[in-house]
Amino acid sequence: MVVMALALCCSVTGLRSTSLRRVLRRSKTREGGDDLSTRLPLLLRDASSQPVFEAGEAAPPRLAYLGLWLGLLIYAFSLAPGGSDASGIVDAEIIKTMISTPFEASNPSSPVFTFIFNALGILPAVYASLLLPGSKLGQRLPALPFVLGSFALGFFGVGPYLGLRNKRESVLDSERGRGSILFEFKGTSLVLLGFALYLIYFAVNGTYAGADRWSDYVALFSSSRLAHVSTIDFSILSLAMLDPLGEDMKRRNWSGPKAEVFCAVPVLGPCLWLLVRPSLPTTR
Repeated sequence: MVVMALALCCSVTGLRSTSLRRVLRRSKTREGGDDLSTRLPLLLRDASSQPVFEAGEAAPPRLAYLGLWLGLLIYAFSLAPGGSDASGIVDAEIIKTMISTPFEASNPSSPVFTFIFNALGILPAVYASLLLPGSKLGQRLPALPFVLGSFALGFFGVGPYLGLRNKRESVLDSERGRGSILFEFKGTSLVLLGFALYLIYFAVNGTYAGADRWSDYVALFSSSRLAHVSTIDFSILSLAMLDPLGEDMKRRNWSGPKAEVFCAVPVLGPCLWLLVRPSLPTTR
């Protein structure tokens, strides 16, 4: 937790330092001299008006994203239930089962949690589809490491980028960011949508040897740190998707239903958007 917080602080500090260096260069060029006593008032005036982040077409809700990220970090490692050694052993067994036989009747976890656990693999792919196209131009940080990190860490991985990025609502197909080509392919969208539909079916009707899938999930949520934090992570990823999905709509000149409509149904709605969204424009 400390390492991630320090990394975030270093990123912001680096952005501010870069901004100040840019001000120094501009002021020196404009004044045509090197006398510090002459330039200092102008430097202070320009630096005070210079934003830490370079503006794009619009700015994302930075404080909301970074606040959610920091709050989740503190809660997950300090306040979430299931911090005992015995609970940790149970969580390790759940992970093994989720990797080896997640959809078997022998899985002791509720199918509801099986849905959430596997959906945390779909949502990062959706974020990759939304963030990578606008990641090439005008960004201070590369999107790809954060997006890849989200497949293992969820919002812990992608949250800082959501808060530090600039929006890019005008992107041509030739300006797409690295790695985005895979997610422009409709076959990828179809696979994600099909898997999402299966997970929803399994959560409701999948074979389960336990007593009641819903009450067993609630019990697991109350006792397991893995289930508890994963559920909160799933919820935050679903809510935080509204802004980047709306941004993607604008860059593709979408005039249909708004982003709120697609985000109203977690996982399924965003996957449907990927399937129906238009291609990026080729000219302005």
